[in-house]
Formats: sequence, structure tokens, C-alpha cells
Amino acid sequence: MKAGRLYKEIKGAEVMFGEPLAGHTSLNIGGRAEIFARPVDAESLSRLLGCAAGLPVILMGGGTNLLVADGDIKALVISTGDMRGIEICGGREDGGAIISVAAGEPLKKVLAFCLQNGLSGLEPLAGIPGSIGGAVAGNAGAHGLQIGALVRSALVVDLSASATVKKVSNEDLGFRYRGSSARGLITNVEIALKKGEPQEIKKLMVKNFDLKKKTQPLAARSAGCVFKNPEGFSAGRLIDAAGFKGARVGDIEVSRMHANFFINKGKGTAADFTELMGKVRDGVFKRSGVSLEPEIRMYLGDKNAGN
Repeated sequence: MKAGRLYKEIKGAEVMFGEPLAGHTSLNIGGRAEIFARPVDAESLSRLLGCAAGLPVILMGGGTNLLVADGDIKALVISTGDMRGIEICGGREDGGAIISVAAGEPLKKVLAFCLQNGLSGLEPLAGIPGSIGGAVAGNAGAHGLQIGALVRSALVVDLSASATVKKVSNEDLGFRYRGSSARGLITNVEIALKKGEPQEIKKLMVKNFDLKKKTQPLAARSAGCVFKNPEGFSAGRLIDAAGFKGARVGDIEVSRMHANFFINKGKGTAADFTELMGKVRDGVFKRSGVSLEPEIRMYLGDKNAGN
């Protein structure tokens, strides 16, 4: 037993029982998971799923866009954090390359690899936290780019006991605004990139990162953008116009820098967060008639809003 938690090894995966999830999320919110596991590849994930005994499965990449319930989590929580590796796996006629990236690689490390190898395309995503697997599953985007446009294919593991591994094409991944139709856990992605000059790539990365630092509370404990941008609108501007900057429930506060970020100022809870979401959503609808939809992923037990 370590720090009050029972540990077990399943070949290729570390498994913990009663693991507090707050330390694994950027919001620092979350109760104890019945089982928390970190597989290293599709094979170890398959072995885990075979032992799950019918528990619900929650997928956790970097934990940067996830809100988890405060109480005990009766689920198998799978982190992709130990799925690592980046390599060039093919060339392109235009001089670019296809890179293969394991799901748990932090997006910032993928960007560093691109810079080192003179590969261009992902620069608009500089400053976005989290893992590449989560970025692809959620079709992360910024400055006019959505990552799905560059994804060539992905390896996806079915989360049933059979844990079938399939290579899924870009078309079958069904990318949409801040989402995809990926059914299961993405363990690896192939991304098509152009050839570029390292100096220009770095210049664009720095420019985009600096813009985020000026407009978003990157150093605060948040889950990124809370709501999707409705078509033709900015969620942040709608929230600001409805007078919610600085609004607070418990220790969760609407950021004064960017109103679509909710900050954990201390000991905020999932209950605080969802109550503030409801107040903001109702206030925006009352003022503008626009209905906001969550962008963050939420696992709230009986009130589960997606995993």
C-alpha cells in the first residue's frame, strides 16, 4: 500500500484503487476512482478492459478539459499519460511528412518535435494544453485550424471486453466542431504536415502562444473553454455581455480575463462548477436568446454529460 492507495500491476499498465482524481485534472477537482489505470499501449489497455467487470469507463488524456464528480467514482478511469512516442512514419510528395504520435504525448512536445524536424501545420495550436489523443478526439482548434483537418488516421480501441483495435480513416473519425465520432480510446494518430522553415515555424508558434497568454488565463486552474462558440458568436463575449465576468459560486469564478474560462480559486468543487455553468447559461439565454453548449467533458455520476 502506498499513500493509502492499493496498487496492482497488470502487464504493461499501472493500476491504482481509490485514486483521488483531483491531482490528475487541470481543475484540481474530482473524487476517488474505484480503479485508475495507465496503460502503455493497445495491448495493455485490452488486458485492463478484460478485468473491468462491467464498470463504466472514463477516458482521461491530459485531464485538461474534464470535470469529474466530487464523490466516489464507480468507474475504471483510464489515463493515456504513459502512451508515449513520436516518429516520422512516411514522406509526402510536397516534401512534408507523416508523423505517428502516441495518444499520451503532450501537445507541446508534438509541437517541439515539429519545430525540430521542420514540419509545419500545427503552429496555431501553440499554447493549448493536454495530450494529442484528447486534442484529436475533441478536434481541438485555434486561429482557423482544427486538428482534424491534418489527421490522416488513428488507431482506436473498442472499450468493450473484446477491446478490438481498428485503424480508422479521417473520414470515419467524423470530425466536427470541437468533437469527433471516435468510438473508443484513441491510442495513436497519424498527422500529415508540410515542410517548413524552422525559423518561420518558431515565429508562428511564439506569436500564437503570446496571443493566448495575453487573452487567456493560462496559468490558472481551469478546464479551458467551458462552452462551445455558437455559430456566429463568441461564447466568451456573450458571457461578458451578460455581466458574468467575475461571477462566482464557492471557489469557482468566471475569469476576468476571458469569460469562457472558469477558474478554481481554491477549494472549488464539481457542484460549484456546474451551478455556475447553469447560472451563466441561463443568463446568456435570457439576454441574447443564444443557448450555450458545454465544450468541456463532464463525468458527474447520474448526471453524466459525456465521457
